[in-house]
Amino acid sequence: MNLKNFHQEIPRIILQRGKDYYNEGAVISLEEEEAGLWNGVVEGAEIYLVEVVLGEGGEIDSFLCDCPHE
Repeated sequence: MNLKNFHQEIPRIILQRGKDYYNEGAVISLEEEEAGLWNGVVEGAEIYLVEVVLGEGGEIDSFLCDCPHE
């Protein structure tokens, strides 16, 4: 999975909810902590922490979100 096709791996309803959160300004922060390690905070029904680790070619090595959806 990479940044160009990750949306194909996420259920449509969850992807839409993420887009809605972004469009509503619910992404509180998003920053690259170090090369390839991105951390974000999103305010939904609760505050959710998101982490994405990117490889050199833009592939997603791992991701984590403490929201109730996988």
